Amino acid sequence: MLNVHYRRPIRLPPEVYGNPANVFHVVIRAFPGQSPFERPEVAGATWGLLDEEARRDSVVMAAACLMPDHLHLLLRPNRGSLVSWVGAFKSVSTRRVWQTGYRGRLWQPSFWDRCLRENEFDTARAYIINNPVSAGLVDEPGDWPWTAWWDDPAD
Repeated sequence: MLNVHYRRPIRLPPEVYGNPANVFHVVIRAFPGQSPFERPEVAGATWGLLDEEARRDSVVMAAACLMPDHLHLLLRPNRGSLVSWVGAFKSVSTRRVWQTGYRGRLWQPSFWDRCLRENEFDTARAYIINNPVSAGLVDEPGDWPWTAWWDDPAD
């Protein structure tokens, strides 16, 4: 008898990513083997776009941290799908970074996400905010220029 193994989908059902009641921890990794955000102009261009997105209403952000080779986000969808938003963010940020003179692929093809349970919000936000401290890049979370946090997006 032939055993057929089907690959499990890596994403939740599409409606989960468009539900404003759901808060996600998202990690977008840089293209493998690269640490493009070590370059201040690359980090600045990416962070500038993220700041613009935090002011728009497509998503509601609770925390963000841009590390040398990845980006942590704590956010919820507000209008549209979170999956679509991540794809658009990666595309626009890549074009902006290319304007700094950076060449090549910026992001890996996919991203990691976790839909949080109600009691996981504070732990996830603390993890994101303290990521540069845990990595030994700074002594205090506020010392890392590419970290921000906002009010709870469920409020």
